[in-house]
Amino acid sequence: MPVFSDLNNLTVVTATSRKYETVFGFTEQEVSAALEEFGLQDDMREVRRWYDGFRFGDCRSIYNPWSITQYLDEKKFAPYWANTSSNKLIGRIIQEGSPGMKTAVEDLLHGRAVCTAIDEQVVSGQLDESDEAVWSLLLAGGYLKITDIHPSDKGHGLFEEPAEYELMLANLEIGMVFQKMIRGWFGACRSSYNDFIKEYVITSNRESGFGRYDLLFEPRSLQDDGIIFEFKVYNPRKEKSLEDTARTAILQILDKKYAALLREKGVPEKKIRVYGFAFRGKEVLIEGGYLREFEKMAFL
Repeated sequence: MPVFSDLNNLTVVTATSRKYETVFGFTEQEVSAALEEFGLQDDMREVRRWYDGFRFGDCRSIYNPWSITQYLDEKKFAPYWANTSSNKLIGRIIQEGSPGMKTAVEDLLHGRAVCTAIDEQVVSGQLDESDEAVWSLLLAGGYLKITDIHPSDKGHGLFEEPAEYELMLANLEIGMVFQKMIRGWFGACRSSYNDFIKEYVITSNRESGFGRYDLLFEPRSLQDDGIIFEFKVYNPRKEKSLEDTARTAILQILDKKYAALLREKGVPEKKIRVYGFAFRGKEVLIEGGYLREFEKMAFL
């Protein structure tokens, strides 16, 4: 063994490896035999829908052992894996992922496949940098199954592009894991939103200064910031980019002196925030910050 390494020359067996492909879970034949032994053979179709779907190598029907043994014991269908795993790491990675990642998760929940390259040698440091790394982790963790593989026909030799894999949620049980995870996000957001709303008096389209603001958050406590929102739709005849549109919205807040109402209520100048929202179809850009910062900017 080389002196520069404590441990090496290991063989990594992954989800696409043919080696040991039938030992990572129960095979179809093993599950069928177990159901028959317990007098549950008529449930095979539903058991397949709930707990089948894992693929290792060329073996396409591998069942989650924990869920199968729990089902045989309880004799009822339930997301046993979901009830024994917090899935916190997966939830955090997806929640902090790119917009494309969240859209793809929505597709998965609707029964559609995600097509991507994967890296089965992925390391944790890559998870914040690459969607492919996240899909690779979800595949290795048993959340996804491979439904098809498309070898690359581009490049050659060292420059050949990697194959693309069609991935779907492994089964109904995993789908329920994801649904529970996403409901938890919205529940947390709803709680935070309600706490936030309690701290403000919110008004819209009211007069202040020399015009009417779009949305204004007046703090109930002067320890909190006052906030003004202005919304604009991108106008290609007047603006070159969404950034220009957002800045136009902020300029309107300043030019029309919409902050006058907050000043009258005693909100200190240093605690007034302004935000411009720019819209172009489904695209949204938000720019903003403290009022004082924008009063000093060169474009004013």
